Amino acid sequence: MAIQSFEYFVRNNCAKADWNIAKLNDRQAMLKFTMESGRVQTVYITKFDSCLEFSVLDRGDSEAIALAQELKAD
Repeated sequence: MAIQSFEYFVRNNCAKADWNIAKLNDRQAMLKFTMESGRVQTVYITKFDSCLEFSVLDRGDSEAIALAQELKAD
C-alpha cells in the first residue's frame, strides 16, 4: 500500500465527512464541522512521524489552545 501524504489524507477524509479545513500544512490541520446541536466544533490533527494525534479544543485545555495559536501563525 502506498503511503499517503498528510495533506492528501486530511483533504480526502474531510471531503468524505463534509468537514471544513480551516488550516492545513504538512504536519498540522485545524478542521471545523457543525454538530447536530448546531454548535461548530474544532478538531486539531498533528502528525508525529507515523502517528496522528487528534485534539478537540476544550476551554481549559492549554495545549490545544497553544496549537490553535501556532496554526494561526502559519
